[in-house]
Amino acid sequence: MQGIFAVSIAALALAGISPLQAQETPPPSVTTAMQKSDGEKPTEEDEMAEAMAMLGAMFQVEPLTSEQEARLPLASMIIAKIMPEGVMAEMMDGMFNGMLGGLMQMADEAPATSVLANSLGITADELDLSEDQAAELVSLLDPAWRQRREIEKALLPEMMKTLMSAIEPGMRKAMSELYAINFTRPELEGIDAFFSTETGAKYARKSFTMASDPRVMAASMEALPAMMG
Repeated sequence: MQGIFAVSIAALALAGISPLQAQETPPPSVTTAMQKSDGEKPTEEDEMAEAMAMLGAMFQVEPLTSEQEARLPLASMIIAKIMPEGVMAEMMDGMFNGMLGGLMQMADEAPATSVLANSLGITADELDLSEDQAAELVSLLDPAWRQRREIEKALLPEMMKTLMSAIEPGMRKAMSELYAINFTRPELEGIDAFFSTETGAKYARKSFTMASDPRVMAASMEALPAMMG
């Protein structure tokens, strides 16, 4: 569960969407990006607001029952042990040092033909150029492309850690509600008792951050041929 959950978080983070943001966004207002009362062209902010409103309508959830609400404080205590403050930034840091770091390195080493094709909006196969010719053209079109790539590479990990820190409170709230929904009070008390032990506390923390280990990506890559088949 923790591995799937962590990968889902990373995907949502890369998309720039908080899982709880979709849940808590109100339905579309009367004045939307498509319905400007003053007849003006919708702005980028209008379009973003409408997109988030549409997501909010897609991810409506049932409110907790009174019994689930009563279990919520205990569930929240458990989630605080599984997801202590800063754990999502720690997970993302591990991902960049492991699986995502490798992907970034591959992107950084992309041939000039691929960079040029991407800039022109075509495929590399459509270019009848050598690597040196492509590199020269890329430098003419965008003289600072290598420097900008290095800057982006350096900034992205910290930006993603900041984003994950912003997502963390909402995710902690959502997981607390899920535990309150899916476990009875005796079950929650048993989980909390285990997580209160030295071994349980270590498991609670490691079960989340282990999802960012390079072994997770390696296992996924091993299964890729079967998935493609």
